[in-house]
Amino acid sequence: MSFSRNIAACRVGNRLLLLAKKFAKEFSKLWERRWNAGFYYAYYGAYPNQKFLKD
Repeated sequence: MSFSRNIAACRVGNRLLLLAKKFAKEFSKLWERRWNAGFYYAYYGAYPNQKFLKD
């Protein structure tokens, strides 16, 4: 009884771990994009898609 419960808990834990990893990946991607956008803005004074409008 407790053995099967442990297996179920393990499965749930693994699923949560996978979800957390996935979320961290997506979040870091978003954060990186935001950071890059901020860098572009500081460096060029415009976002990447507006850069060519400056000249």
